[in-house]
Amino acid sequence: MRENDFGKFLGFTCVKNTKEETIYEVEVNENLLNPFNAVHGGLLYALCDEACGYACGLVYKMPVTVNAAFNYLKPAMNTTKLVAIVHPIKVGSTLAVLDVNVYDDKDLHLCNGTFTYMEINKWIRR
Repeated sequence: MRENDFGKFLGFTCVKNTKEETIYEVEVNENLLNPFNAVHGGLLYALCDEACGYACGLVYKMPVTVNAAFNYLKPAMNTTKLVAIVHPIKVGSTLAVLDVNVYDDKDLHLCNGTFTYMEINKWIRR
C-alpha cells in the first residue's frame, strides 16, 4: 500500500513497517500548532490513523477505519518531532485491531489509541 497524499501533505514519514511494528514520524513546525502552541490534537489523531492504516496495508488491499478509541495524555509542546508506534493486537481476514502510542522527542508519552480497520476490497465492485 502506498502512503497517501494527505499524510504527505502533513509531513508524515513511515520509517518502519513490519507485521510486528510500524513506526511513523512527523517533524513539528509552527503550521501544526494550535493557538496555545501545542501540536493540534487533530494532527495527533491523523498521525495515528495514518500509521495504523499503513500497518494494515501489509495484510489488506483496502483497509478503512471503522472505529477508534483515543486518549490525549499530555500536550505536545516544545517538541520538534512526534513518533507513532503501532503494534497489531489482532489481524483477521476482515477486521484488524491495532494499538498505537505517540511520543515526542523527549520520549514523553503524549497519546494512545486502539484503532479498528476493515478490509473492504471484497465489497468493491470494479
